[in-house]
Amino acid sequence: MPRHAPDAQEILDVAHALVLRHGAAKASMNDIARAAGVSKGLLYLRFESRDELLDAMVTREFARLLHALRDAALADDRGGLLSQVYRHSASTLRDHPLLWTIWTEASSTPAGRVDARRAARVAARIAAGRRYLARLLDAGVLTGDLDGTLTEVLTTFTLGLSAASDDPEATVRGMAALVAGALEPPDADIGAGKDALTAFVDELLATTTEVTT
Repeated sequence: MPRHAPDAQEILDVAHALVLRHGAAKASMNDIARAAGVSKGLLYLRFESRDELLDAMVTREFARLLHALRDAALADDRGGLLSQVYRHSASTLRDHPLLWTIWTEASSTPAGRVDARRAARVAARIAAGRRYLARLLDAGVLTGDLDGTLTEVLTTFTLGLSAASDDPEATVRGMAALVAGALEPPDADIGAGKDALTAFVDELLATTTEVTT
């Protein structure tokens, strides 16, 4: 009886496991094909290139992280506050080590080729982050004069300091406390904050659809 040929999602599962074990730099198409039990020819029928395969793998995991973040924040009585969303973001990132592996590898190596489609996706996510902050400000969930880059700053700070810290959870708690003390009023509308987060996550998920479906 002929062996079942793995579909694209099964190949992504194999690539996911290889990257976690050896890092993205050492996950070649030969390695992935061998681990999946298929020929390189079949692999290239599913994905045009290694870059496309790894991009699909990371984007799929990013979508999973977004669902987990939204669920965690909505279940939290204070989950509409940016400080809490920040904490949940850091926690869900730790629960999705593939993304941590990819992002920390990328930060320590020269920038690779970024095609127009991926560049547009990144730009859309940055714009979504700025709209999220604007919604929080409009609803009074945040105070202060923000220029729209806070989500990018928090993300970069978390990745950098957490990687170097002996106690990354303490780093995240400290940053969350700073955000809460400096930018969040005591009477913030938690419900409005959760609505803003839901809209933000939906916008981010829309940037993953073409890759994960």
